This record gives sequence, structure tokens and C-alpha cells, in this order.
Amino acid sequence: MRKLVPHKISHRPVFFARSPVLTGQSSIHKSTDFLKSIRNLIQSGKKSLVILDIDDTLMLTLGYKKTLEKRQSGYASDFWFRTIWQQLDLKSPEYEKLCMMLVAEYCTVQQHVNHTTTHDDILTALRELNSANIPFVGLTARSARLNVFTTQRLRELNILFSGYNDFPLTLKVDKKNVLDDNAVYAHGVIYCSGLSKKDCFMAFRETETGQNILKEAKQILFMDDGHRHCKDMLDGLSQLEVKPIIIHYTHVADNLPVATRAEMQADAHQLALDKQLTLHFK
Repeated sequence: MRKLVPHKISHRPVFFARSPVLTGQSSIHKSTDFLKSIRNLIQSGKKSLVILDIDDTLMLTLGYKKTLEKRQSGYASDFWFRTIWQQLDLKSPEYEKLCMMLVAEYCTVQQHVNHTTTHDDILTALRELNSANIPFVGLTARSARLNVFTTQRLRELNILFSGYNDFPLTLKVDKKNVLDDNAVYAHGVIYCSGLSKKDCFMAFRETETGQNILKEAKQILFMDDGHRHCKDMLDGLSQLEVKPIIIHYTHVADNLPVATRAEMQADAHQLALDKQLTLHFK
């Protein structure tokens, strides 16, 4: 076997004798136009699958839409929180329990709600995927499921993720700690519970539901605001006999303000005074 000799170009070594490129090898593209990315896929006319991050990319977790304020900070200033809070029955014996559930849910996604919107063109894109019979699934690092308000709203909009199932399906993904939550597939969304998105998708691919969704796909579009997730998914999808289309979706500016712990505590305290309720904020 001949010895590989590096040839320097711009001070970077390049080896000319290399292993064959993996099937479907691609690269990561950057986009700020969600609808255009989806329409480009539809117009290709190829059998496809779309995988979408549901936190910063879609924000379907809350169905949240940003108000006109320049800064969202804490509970009281957030449109979603105030809207749901106002729906709670003050006279209900379950009122305090519901309040605590609401606070817990909000804390889970507080880092996202300050700088993420659900634009109308995203809902348009999902409808167009439905019309084109292109399956799409959600993929999130979270463990918390889509809440009842979101699932109800999606049904009203006639939007369902592909392979929608009422009962969670546990995915076979190795965990670092036996006490960690399992990765699951429920309501058309893969919940990774902090595990690798690539590993969770590959595990989903081995399930009957995953095989049914993937069996005719010639290309897979993956969109995520996290470059690390895009790189991992590119590595995983490049091993499959499909064309991977990886888009690092950046529809939000960097370094937008997020509520501090002190601000959240202050807002929680103010809400407690307004509602005459003791909230134990940890």
C-alpha cells in the first residue's frame, strides 16, 4: 500500500487518497426563511421526510406568539402565561395545584419564550407539507410533552405530526444514568430527554412507526437552530441511503434578553399578590 502524502493548500493538509464518501453525504446550510426551505423541498417532487426541532425552531411547545413589547421578562410580562393564567378558575379546589403546574411548565421553557416566535408562515408550511403528503416529525431535547393547550390548538388548525400516537413509545437509547428519563416518541414528536438527537432518531428509525414513515423517503430535511444538533444529524443521516438536507435555521437574533432568576422570582411574587395565592418558587 502506497504511503499517503499530504499536499498543502493554504497551509491546510489535503490527502488525495481518501475513503469513498458515504451515501447521501451533504453539508449544513444556513437559512432564515422557514417557508422557503419547506417549499424548496416540496418542489423537488421527491419522496421526503421532514424532521423539525420544536423548541427554538417552531415553538409549538406553547403555541407562543410574541407581543409587541421589545423585552419579555418573567411571568407577568409573557403573553402566553397571562393568557393561560386568566383561564384558571379561582374558585376551583384544584386552583393552587393548577397554578403550580403552570409555573413548572413555564420554568421548563423560560429560556425559549423570550426570544422565539411562531410565525404564520410556519403554520402555512406545515399545512403545505400535509397537502403534499410529506410526513414530518418533531425532535426535541426536552422530556416535557406537548401540553393540552398546544395539542388542542394544533387540532383546531388541522395540523398533526406524522405517526401521531396517543400512547408514548419508549425508544431504545443508551442512557448515561439509569435514573435519567427515557427517550420516547409520542404525539408525533421524539422527546430525547437530554440524550443525543441523532441516537434518538436512529432508535426511532428501528421502530415499526419509524420504518413506515421512512420506507419511501429519498431525502430527509432536518431543521434545527442548534449547529451541534445539525452536525450530529448530518453524521447520522449520511450513513443512510437517503439524501440529507441539513438546515441550521436562524430566525432569531443572538443574545436577546432572557429573564433572570431574580426577575422571575419578582414576577412570581407579584402574581401571588395579585391572585392572593402563595407560590413556592424554587
